Amino acid sequence: AVQARLARDGFQPPPAVALSRMIGTPEGEALARFSVVRAAPGAMAEGRIQYCCHHTPEHLWQDRWIDHPNGAVALDSVIIIVSDMAEALPRYQRFTGRKPQARPDGTAVLALDHGAVMLGGPDTPLTGTPPKTLPFVAAYGVKVADLKATAALLAKNGVEADASVPGVISVEGGPALGGTIVYHG
Repeated sequence: AVQARLARDGFQPPPAVALSRMIGTPEGEALARFSVVRAAPGAMAEGRIQYCCHHTPEHLWQDRWIDHPNGAVALDSVIIIVSDMAEALPRYQRFTGRKPQARPDGTAVLALDHGAVMLGGPDTPLTGTPPKTLPFVAAYGVKVADLKATAALLAKNGVEADASVPGVISVEGGPALGGTIVYHG
C-alpha cells in the first residue's frame, strides 16, 4: 500500500525489497525479516528516506537490546534542515501522508505513528556547528525514562552535554552521527 501511494504521489519507488538476516535470540538463531520501500534515487534530496516494515519484530526488539544504560526508550524524532521549506514541506507531506503542523519558530512537524519528522529552514536556530551545505540531519530526538538519570550517566562517562534548554539534554553526535542527540523525557 505504501509503495502504491508513493508511486501515485510521484516518488517512483523501485519495487519493495524483502530483506532478512539471521539474528541471535535467547532461544537460538532466528530469521529476522523486513521489507523496505524507498523513493527513487534523487527524489528525496535529504538522503535515503524510506519505509521499513518489520515482519518479525519479536526477533529485533529483544529485552537485552532495548534496556539501555542511558534510559532511552525510543528514537522518536529527527530534525532535518532543508534549503527550501516551501518545496520540502509539501514533498514530505506527500511522502508521509501526514499533514504538517507549523510551529512558531518556523519549523514544521509531521507526526507519525511512532515519532515525528521535523523540518526547518536555513534560518532555524541550532546548537553546535552545522554543516556548510544543505540539506542535513540536524538532530535526533531520544525519549528517555528519567532525564536526570541520563544526565548523571553522561556526566559519569565524561560526555559533554548541554542542559541550557529546559527539559532536554543535547549532545553533539560528532562526525560519525552528523547531528545532535537531544534527550528528553
